Amino acid sequence: MQGSLERPPIVLRSKRTRGIGLVAVSVIFVAIALFQFATAKPSLNAFLNLGLFGLTGLVGIWMLVAPYRLVIGPDGLTQTMLWRTMKFAWTDIYNFRPIGIGLTNKMIGFDYLRDPPKRRALRRLNAAFAGVQGALQPGWEIPPQDLANILNEARERWLEVPEGAVQPGVYAPPPQNSLLAALTGARTNRKGFWLATAIVFAVAIGMSLVGPARSGLAGVTTLLFVRIYASRLHDFGRSGWWQLLLYGVQFPAVILIAGAGALPPGGLIGVGLLIQLVFTAVIGAIPGDPGTNRFGPPPNQHSAIAIAETFR
Repeated sequence: MQGSLERPPIVLRSKRTRGIGLVAVSVIFVAIALFQFATAKPSLNAFLNLGLFGLTGLVGIWMLVAPYRLVIGPDGLTQTMLWRTMKFAWTDIYNFRPIGIGLTNKMIGFDYLRDPPKRRALRRLNAAFAGVQGALQPGWEIPPQDLANILNEARERWLEVPEGAVQPGVYAPPPQNSLLAALTGARTNRKGFWLATAIVFAVAIGMSLVGPARSGLAGVTTLLFVRIYASRLHDFGRSGWWQLLLYGVQFPAVILIAGAGALPPGGLIGVGLLIQLVFTAVIGAIPGDPGTNRFGPPPNQHSAIAIAETFR
């Protein structure tokens, strides 16, 4: 890292290990594709591997020759990657924080102060999935938390708001009445919960009519409901682990009835579904906490930092 807050600009480069990793993986898959060409009739998969990982290898080489650059200065920040350059003024973005993408990938996310029509849908989709409206490239030469601290401090130091200027409204969080919000948000209100529940049930019923899809349907549906129930429980201050009450009643009841031979297999499925519907109705009827709880602010409400930014 070059420069500091006292001696701007601060210049960071991406770690070369990312480029090395891309090249190494690409070499392996390209070699496999070439081996398939040499020993057997090439398949479509071999052509796809050769093209995809050939391009990936070129990107990795480019990253080794010309690493990504991030320049942080009094006028904002500039990110240069491959052939693209992105510039942001301090009056356009705020609230830098680390986010996790996948198992190990960490990026610096941020929010926008304005809501321009360009790429509005993409920004809201990003917010629904990752909790941020935009992000920098991963893999810089300092840890994500340290970089986020530098960016927040730099913005506070160099942000200039002309006297008497009208501040733009803080870009609102995405609507929480959606399936994506229920699957990714910390809290989901009752309207969003019922909408997400109806969508998942409808998709599950539709997919159950397709023979090949039945085998993995139960597992996928269960995982979706685990996440939806957790975000609904969070809305009125309960941990997602409270949904173990559902499974603690559902599974023993089905096992006991099956052992007694009182119902056929179809009836057992009905009993399990009835218990789940009761649980769903109960947590769907409880109102959420009106204010911030330990899981964050209510859906559709600005965070504390967004409110502070509005009154800067």
